This record gives sequence, C-alpha cells and structure tokens, in this order.
Amino acid sequence: MSKLQVNSRPLNLPDGTNGVVAKLAGSIDASTVPQFEEQIEKFLKDGVKYLLLDCAEIAYINSTGMGLIIKLVDKYRGRDGDMKLISVPAKVVTLFKMLGLEALVDLFPNEAAATAAVVKALAPAPPAISQAPAVAAKPAVSYPVQFKCPTCQGVLEIRAEGKYRCPRCGSFFAADGSGGVKAYPPRKWKAVEIRVPCELDDLEWVRTMMAAQASRMKFAESDQQGLEQAVDEACTMMVSNSPPGTSAYHVAALSSGAELIVAVYSYTCGAQFKDESKSRMSFDLMRSFMDKVEVLPLPPNGQMIKLTKSVTQ
Repeated sequence: MSKLQVNSRPLNLPDGTNGVVAKLAGSIDASTVPQFEEQIEKFLKDGVKYLLLDCAEIAYINSTGMGLIIKLVDKYRGRDGDMKLISVPAKVVTLFKMLGLEALVDLFPNEAAATAAVVKALAPAPPAISQAPAVAAKPAVSYPVQFKCPTCQGVLEIRAEGKYRCPRCGSFFAADGSGGVKAYPPRKWKAVEIRVPCELDDLEWVRTMMAAQASRMKFAESDQQGLEQAVDEACTMMVSNSPPGTSAYHVAALSSGAELIVAVYSYTCGAQFKDESKSRMSFDLMRSFMDKVEVLPLPPNGQMIKLTKSVTQ
C-alpha cells in the first residue's frame, strides 16, 4: 500500500497572515487521496489562507490526485487565499501539461519564489495617479460577464479575471483580462505510458501501443495509419535531437471519450527542433494527420511533442 507523509511548518508572512508550508513525501494515488484531502482540508479549517505544497519528494500522482489538487486550489481561492505548488517533479509537471491543467494552478521552482508571489498578492495596491488623457480610453472589458458552462449549461456570473470552478458540475474555467473564458470540463482519463530506448530500432514497441489504443477507441483504418505515422515522426525527432548518451525517452497515451492525446517527451532534449527546416517538414506531416500538434517545454531541459486526435463520429 502507498504511503504519504505530510510535515508542516508555519510560513512567515510580513502582515501576519496565516500561512503554512507542507512538505509531501510519498505518492498521491487511490490509497492516499482520502488522507491527502483530509489533511489539506484541515489546514483550511484551521484558518490557513496561503498553503505552499512542497512536492520535491512526491514519487507518483495519479489523475484522481491531480483533480483533487485543482479542487483544493479552488477552495483556497474561494476563501481569498491560495494554494501553490513548489519544487514539483518534472514528471508531475508533464502530467499537468498533458491534461492542460497548468493554467489552473501556480507552480514555482522553490519556496522563495512562491513566498514572493504571496507577499506581492498581499501588498496593497498603489494609489492611482490621476492623469487626464487626451482621448478617453475605453476599458478592454467590463466585468462582471456572463458565461455558459459547456458541461452543465448553467449560466455563471464571472466578476473578475481569475480561475474558477462551476458550483453545479465541478468544471474548471479561467477568465482572462480581455473577458475571454476557457473551460476545462471534468474528464476521466485512461493512461498508458512506456519508457522507450533512445534508438530508432525500438519504435516497434510504440507502434504496438498505438495500434492497441487506436483499435480500442475504434479509429477508422485510415486514421489508425495516420496516427502511427505521426507518432513515428515525433519519436524519430525525439531520438534524433537527443544528446549523445541519452538512454530513453517516454511515450504516453491518454484517452477520454473520443479524444486521444499522445505525448512524446524527454527531460534532456533541449534542442529547439521546431525551428529547424528539416523539422518543419516533419511537423507539417504530423499536422496533416492529427487535429492538434504542440511543442511544450519541460524542466529541466526537455521538450514534449503533444499530439491530439479525436475519433470521427
């Protein structure tokens, strides 16, 4: 059975606001999620407004734990506080990026950076300087705005820029400074991941995994072939751009409903291959088969090629 340890200490803030740094060690999975939620909720009940979670010693986190973190962040923000993650392992950052959740939680490299962000949030706003503009400026957006939740169809009133959660169905969404709103509906993901030797001769392992995913999701034969070719290209680029001595890279496939996300990534492939002429041809080929192709940076010096494809209805 997995174990999770939570060791906490006060976070000293200049105005005396109640803050805590909680150091996590172990895994956040099916067996430890209840314990994790109970402990974080206890901080909230004890009046903690700002909680920094030190994740340096987190060995593993599943999608349920990831969803719980987003839910708890939302609770703290609903109490005019915040929960921030620090020293997050690269593999957990990868999962946030794969699920598109990095916009909903604040990640910091260390405690000092997170504390500085909290202190800045607590600082009073500077007094406005009165100036008479030559032409009256029109505000970019006037809050509150109305937003229709794409999951439950309920109408929500958003009062300011920020990150929110639908009280009816639990969907997450973010409002930007221009009044745009991006929704993140709750989804259940099935995930498969393999660690592949950094050799082109070992692509057969990846093809076998992709064939199984495509068959299970009932992709059309032409789409299955296109998927295999696009993933082959991504793997080839990852191998070709990895520094000498690289032992392996990773391929993960996440499926939810009719959508499949394939991530090909390495934590040491620092080359900006998306800017090279030879790579542009590969990306053109990938885009001809996939619905969406993205390149995302990964710490400390890696990259991810994220491919998205939906089953044609």
